[in-house]
Amino acid sequence: MEQPYERITNLEETMRADGAQELTLNKEGKRVVIEALGGKSSPPYKNMAFKVFSANFSLFG
Repeated sequence: MEQPYERITNLEETMRADGAQELTLNKEGKRVVIEALGGKSSPPYKNMAFKVFSANFSLFG
């Protein structure tokens, strides 16, 4: 029989976020990227937004 800690660890490592959690992560991820690039009207946002958003969201995919 598995130890309870091993079972919990397995759940933590394999469980997906539900729809509401994914929406929250997506919204917060967008906010952080926009802030990090200096806002939507900044040159870095205009030049790099697509790459940064892609990299950010690939972490959760």
